[in-house]
Amino acid sequence: MKECIIEYSLGRTTALLICVLGVLVSVSSCDSDRVNAGGIGKLRLSLSADTTSLNKGVNSPTKASVSDEFEKFLTTGDYKIRIVQGSDTVLSYDRFDGMPSEIELKEGAYSMIAYKGDNLPSAFENPYFEGNSDFTVKADMSTPIDVTCTLGNARVTVDYTEDFKKIYSSYTALLKTSFTSTDMKITKEETRPAYFQVAKDGSELKLTLLLTKVGETKEIKFSVPTAIPLERRQSVRLIFKTDGTSNGLGLDIWLDDELNEQPLWEDIPGYME
Repeated sequence: MKECIIEYSLGRTTALLICVLGVLVSVSSCDSDRVNAGGIGKLRLSLSADTTSLNKGVNSPTKASVSDEFEKFLTTGDYKIRIVQGSDTVLSYDRFDGMPSEIELKEGAYSMIAYKGDNLPSAFENPYFEGNSDFTVKADMSTPIDVTCTLGNARVTVDYTEDFKKIYSSYTALLKTSFTSTDMKITKEETRPAYFQVAKDGSELKLTLLLTKVGETKEIKFSVPTAIPLERRQSVRLIFKTDGTSNGLGLDIWLDDELNEQPLWEDIPGYME
């Protein structure tokens, strides 16, 4: 009787050990599958900067000043780096030159953003440069990506012809986009370029002039009928002019090296008799 009890106990213990081993093998197999499904790969980033404007040039009167404004952006060592997956930031570096030559990432799809400056809604002398790239990391592979950073906002200047200045003693331009909560004011004495944040697919710049004629005190507010299309990496020069009369007003728009001449507005409301 005692021998039967011992044999039964040994059999039950053996069966229990077999079950435990089966569970361990199963867990090990699942862990192995997870490692294979989410393996580790490497990323190698090469970063450069291009300071030419959208159409590969800027109009000659501003070319030298633009070159000076953008010179520091050719140095890529202090660009900030963000690696994102979906809406989550996976890794970030305050400086590109402080980033390892290779970084390890889990297998998957990512986006990389390199930038320098502040992408403000509007500000004087505030160029912002940015470059980005989508890439995929595969397990046990090194993925190289080359990213070129360019102007990520739009540069705008406002000028007036000599004939215009003879007719108007005071003139101020008010500029606004969907990103600005208030008008950006550019007075007659202002010579600094203004920079505007621009949506990925472009934005519209709305213009208003505050005008006072020579010898008068009455100020007239004139809204330009057509908005100016802005794109990232664009240099825009707005030149207000007259049509040779005291009531007419015109506008030349230089988009990089291309002139877009607007129709003359023959009568400005408020100055009409």
